[in-house]
Amino acid sequence: MIRLMEVLLHGGTTVGGWRARDIHRAILTTFRIGEDRYGLNQLRYDLRKMKAHGLLQRDGRRYAYRLSDKGTKVALLFVLCIHSGNRTLPV
Repeated sequence: MIRLMEVLLHGGTTVGGWRARDIHRAILTTFRIGEDRYGLNQLRYDLRKMKAHGLLQRDGRRYAYRLSDKGTKVALLFVLCIHSGNRTLPV
């Protein structure tokens, strides 16, 4: 989920949002992991969970996603805490 948030943060300027296949390809190439470790079905599950929590919004009728304002704040918090070496999140 952290990798997903990081990819969505870095691609925040993508016009029209991200399609699931584009996100999946970006995660696999950015983090050099195989599809057997993070499949497209797992990504779609993660996207649904993030959308249910209000972290993602769909771009109209298309299945293109982008971070909501809340999602951007949460993603920044998680990614910055992980990259700073602090594995525990502030309460």
